[in-house]
Amino acid sequence: MRPSGRRSSVRLSGAQLNEFLGVLDHIDHRGAAPRFAGRMGTFLRQYKDGHLRLASLFRDSGDLERSDGAISGSYLGPVTLHPLVDPKIGVLGFPLGEVADTFAISEELGGIVNVVMWLKSPMANAANDILKTRQSIRLDGDFRWTPTARLAVGAANVDATSALTWKQSRSIKAVADDVARPPHALEYILDYRMGSPGMKFFRSMCVVRRNDTLTVLPAFAEPTLLAISDTSPDIVGSIPEGEVSCLLAYREPWDASWTAVESVRVTAEDALSHVVSWADYQLELRDSQIDGETVAAIRKSWLAAGLPLGRGYSEFNIEHRLLPIVRAVIRELRRI
Repeated sequence: MRPSGRRSSVRLSGAQLNEFLGVLDHIDHRGAAPRFAGRMGTFLRQYKDGHLRLASLFRDSGDLERSDGAISGSYLGPVTLHPLVDPKIGVLGFPLGEVADTFAISEELGGIVNVVMWLKSPMANAANDILKTRQSIRLDGDFRWTPTARLAVGAANVDATSALTWKQSRSIKAVADDVARPPHALEYILDYRMGSPGMKFFRSMCVVRRNDTLTVLPAFAEPTLLAISDTSPDIVGSIPEGEVSCLLAYREPWDASWTAVESVRVTAEDALSHVVSWADYQLELRDSQIDGETVAAIRKSWLAAGLPLGRGYSEFNIEHRLLPIVRAVIRELRRI
């Protein structure tokens, strides 16, 4: 099983993706990683190694894992889910019946998760009814989180809550400083509705369009050209020349380029606030928080790069929401 197509824009066929997901399921059930060469083999070895390292982390934290590899929300605490797409219902047959799924941002869980709702459960039905109206939900109780990107509603209590957009989310922000960071295999999420089906790592970033190129704005580094796949021309073309936009995009494990799925025009103040929120999130991962000195350093970096500072900041998100064990998971995978 190998990625098909040119190296600059690699895609798996439907049959290859299904085979690949079968391999991941085998590893999820404590199977060995098969010996593939190239990017595929590297991904699978890292996926297996990530499982082993997290299992050790959870043992050291008091045997948090259930037998299915998930962690109960009864231990984690409440989480909020902010949907990116409408739930979709399928039928898995007896005894499971109908199941709905969507994917959503959770600041408490550090990013985007696949949300599964077994509709025989009243709680899952309640979650589905709220999410299909594009409202956000709060879960409290025995949901099941499988690090880092899967969640089953289970028997959790469900309530509607205030919404958060992808542009506002702290946990998926990127800047020029880290946009080229290779994601860990466990940071990818299966998605088949935003672009072609595949394993994807989503990020939001503020960019400036110059001719047919996009430049990612930084915090402390230099502005960086974004490698955009040839499947994003409509999104890129919709960004005005010389203007700042916030981009939602993803990359796949075997493709260094990014595929854009949505863009929103923003001000220079919005872009600077994006960067400040990103910087504070990096500090949250280190159990710290942003201060005036850090903000001044960001402004100095922008001045040196000739970037527009505008007249200050728009509202930025510096609310720390990461759950302690989630922070430990992210630190372990990124070796922070």
